[in-house]
Amino acid sequence: MRELLRRHTPALSWLLLALCLVVFINAGRWQHDKAMAKHERIAAFEDARQQPATAFDGIAIDAITGDAGNSADAGFKRIHVNGRILPQRYLLDNQVRGGRPGIEVFAPMHTDTGAHLLLALGWLAYPDARRQLPALPNFPALAENVEDDAASGIAGETGDGASPDRSEAAPPMQFSGLLAPPPAYGLRLGRNWPEQPGPDKLMPYFDIAEVATDSGLPLIERVLWLDAEPASPWLRDWQPTQGMPPERHLAYAWQWWSMAVASVIVFIVLHYRRRNRK
Repeated sequence: MRELLRRHTPALSWLLLALCLVVFINAGRWQHDKAMAKHERIAAFEDARQQPATAFDGIAIDAITGDAGNSADAGFKRIHVNGRILPQRYLLDNQVRGGRPGIEVFAPMHTDTGAHLLLALGWLAYPDARRQLPALPNFPALAENVEDDAASGIAGETGDGASPDRSEAAPPMQFSGLLAPPPAYGLRLGRNWPEQPGPDKLMPYFDIAEVATDSGLPLIERVLWLDAEPASPWLRDWQPTQGMPPERHLAYAWQWWSMAVASVIVFIVLHYRRRNRK
């Protein structure tokens, strides 16, 4: 048995080295590709933010929906759109900003083009450690009445803790922001959130297809991230990527590749030591 192992040790060591190299090099390549994809997405995001807003009714739907999974064509587009915000609110749980837990709030709207968009209204902090849901402001601060703000007397964001009456769709309003691929937040664990009663539903994860099914609306597979407003109670510090920054992916890539180099060095040292013993 010892003789058999001794005879096959070189072949086994070469096989082990090859296996290590395949794993380490491909793991590093995967991390590198993730970093490059995030760099491209961030660049597309920053470029879109600098562009003037385009009227939504002048954009071809096919051109802006595209392939959300393709980072090279992230699909960011700065637009302004008119329409009515609908009563439903979708609250994405466990969203942390500055170390504080809170919720990200989404609402569907019916645009004047006939399409249905999901608006990302912004982030709200939990008011206390008991994680009770915060009172939702009435309308986004950026919304402007298309007909006549001054004459209509439509309330803006109240911020006073009062629960607004959302039994019907809001009056026609205008919104502007970045039209972007849906976020990839949360794990598909926990409660079946669509079974919750009422117009406000707390979600442990985000899936725009499930939101569309629950709302009964043919939502476009994009989310309109509304422009930030300094005086607004909504926090809108949108980020084009989630999870690790691209720099950390690159650091992990170099770690994997370093392990590949180290495996070769160790193999060479052990191989020549074995030959010298002979």
